[in-house]
Amino acid sequence: MFKIVKISLLDTNYIDYNYWYNLMQKYRKDKIDKCLNYKDKLLSLGAGILLYKELNNVNIVFNKYNKPYLENNSICFNISHSGNMVVCVFSDLEIGVDIEKIKSFDKVKNLVFTKEEIEYINNDNLLYTKLWTIKESFIKYLGIPYDLKKVNIDLINNKINYLNKELYFNTYIIDNYVFAICSEYKLR
Repeated sequence: MFKIVKISLLDTNYIDYNYWYNLMQKYRKDKIDKCLNYKDKLLSLGAGILLYKELNNVNIVFNKYNKPYLENNSICFNISHSGNMVVCVFSDLEIGVDIEKIKSFDKVKNLVFTKEEIEYINNDNLLYTKLWTIKESFIKYLGIPYDLKKVNIDLINNKINYLNKELYFNTYIIDNYVFAICSEYKLR
């Protein structure tokens, strides 16, 4: 077992749009073309670039909840983007990732965080963003809709217990961004 193969990050400020767009598969071009503004087009293209570079343009399909996976392949992957950053992770087991620019979650905090989590965070935007990305990486690990408030996180041991299964997470800070990975592997 090879655990996480790679964590790939891309800053979309440095993309040659036309060059990379022409290399994309039809499904990715369709996704890019549906984006209304140029920034979102760059993020979608950035996701396509990371997949293209790491997976050599293999066929990607989607489950009924729109989670991407590789057809006839045991490599699992997940993608996230925020601001101008894109992150993609790869593993031999299911995996989830989320990236967010550090920000306030005041408008949604009561919808996604428990009372205890809100008290623990104490209006610290970095902690809000960390907890948000942990929860989102878990949801993306699952690949199905799930209530963020019901995600019970053990912040001391970097674990999430789900249906008697222990999942692990780790958070990383790069520039003004936080990203979290959720996996069955203990991460460093």
